[in-house]
Amino acid sequence: MESTTDRFWSSFQNNFSNLRIAIEEACEDLNSPGKKQKVFDSLNNTIHSLLDYWERVKKDSNISAETKKKMRAFAYANNKLKHEYDLVSIEDRKGGFSFPITFPLKIEKVRYEWSDLDYIHRESSNQKNDFQQYCRFLKQKEIISSLEDISSLIGPDSKDK
Repeated sequence: MESTTDRFWSSFQNNFSNLRIAIEEACEDLNSPGKKQKVFDSLNNTIHSLLDYWERVKKDSNISAETKKKMRAFAYANNKLKHEYDLVSIEDRKGGFSFPITFPLKIEKVRYEWSDLDYIHRESSNQKNDFQQYCRFLKQKEIISSLEDISSLIGPDSKDK
């Protein structure tokens, strides 16, 4: 019988898979507002399900202090999504090409990174600490690779457990 923790892990994995697909589709059609929205929606669902799973495993004594700090970065991103109503997104699309075009022509691969959230006001010392972890572990890092990293650290077959 599948445990509740297993079900939350499965939910995170499903949402993460949907996020990968949404990013791939958005990279193929860079000007589609619908595809940009799908990336945002999928990222939102992925973070929420990651934190739901984390709530069930964070007390495991084998999880390192460093992994717990990384999870504070994800908690910060989640809180910004929930409470900052003027926040457009927590992801930035980088790469591709822009005008004016210069030669030699160099077109960077399109990638999605965590936004720079420096402009958002932080009030409490907890938020300040979480913001520092966000800057250390997520800010301007590629979204998919950061989620792969945390998956390998907290998942059922993780390095930390």
